[in-house]
Amino acid sequence: AINIDGIPELIDNDVDGYLIDPYSNNISKYVIELLRDKIKAKRMGINGARKINAKFTLKDCCNKHLNVFSELIE
Repeated sequence: AINIDGIPELIDNDVDGYLIDPYSNNISKYVIELLRDKIKAKRMGINGARKINAKFTLKDCCNKHLNVFSELIE
């Protein structure tokens, strides 16, 4: 993914994906690497799924939004 905005909150580079400089032309390098290394690609996918299931549940996201809206109202 391109290393901008909130993306680094979702991806740990080389753990559950790759963070690529927005001005880089190297994205194809990483795609090819993962196509060639199915074990690494699967490991990154598993790591990413674990993170999403642990940190970004629907309930947690709703509570975070509710907190922001509550603060805005006050």
